[in-house]
Order: sequence, then structure tokens, then C-alpha cells
Amino acid sequence: MSRAPEFIVLTDAAARAVSGTNSRHAALLEDAFGVLVETPGGGVQLSGDAKSRGMAKRAIQALASRADQGLEVNEADVRVAIGQARIGSGAAPGGLPGGRRGQSRRRPRGRGHGPQVLGHGPGFAGRFGGRE
Repeated sequence: MSRAPEFIVLTDAAARAVSGTNSRHAALLEDAFGVLVETPGGGVQLSGDAKSRGMAKRAIQALASRADQGLEVNEADVRVAIGQARIGSGAAPGGLPGGRRGQSRRRPRGRGHGPQVLGHGPGFAGRFGGRE
């Protein structure tokens, strides 16, 4: 396999997002894909085998797309991009989920999920077992 470096041209905002604070995002990408990520300016240079570079490139492009849209790129976004690059998905624009964060999925209404009614159920005999 080829280990020749590959240069990906990025905007300044995208290059900063891919690198991350103190190169934290670049380190996550390096650990995840076994590549070397360098940011010489004007983009990112990837070194490693072809398969690893391809996966890292997909993750970097997803992060760059998010940054170019003016959205913040944080460590969670990097981890999502890594996961999606590994499995080859990316249906959302930029390959990352958009919209509001922290939403929980809607639970089906059924037994045990409705409002709880507090009180004594049938057959409750009270403190003295029905004797007073």
C-alpha cells in the first residue's frame, strides 16, 4: 500500500477546526485511523496507508464542511465524524448530525410510561391490616 502523503486543501476556518485547540482534534484523528495529520497551512497533510488516509479524509471533509457552514466543531463532533467515516455513513449534510443537541428520543406511550398516580391501590389494608 502507498504511504505517500496526501494534501487536502481547506479554508482557514476548516483547518483550525480539524486541528482543534492544542491539536486535540488532529490527535484524535491520528489515533483513530493510524495516520499522521499535519497542518502546514492552507489545508491538512495526511500520511499513512491508503485505506486509513481514505477514512481520515472522509472525517476531515465532514468536519471541514461543518466549519465552513459557520458551526462550531468540538470533540464530540470529531468522534462522530470518526465513527461515520469508519462505517461509511453520512446522510446528514456534512456527514454530521445537525439540529439541536441533547434531545432525547420520544418514548412510546404505553404501560409504565404515562403519568404516575400516587396513592393506595386496590387491596390496600392500611397500617393496621384493615383492623382499626
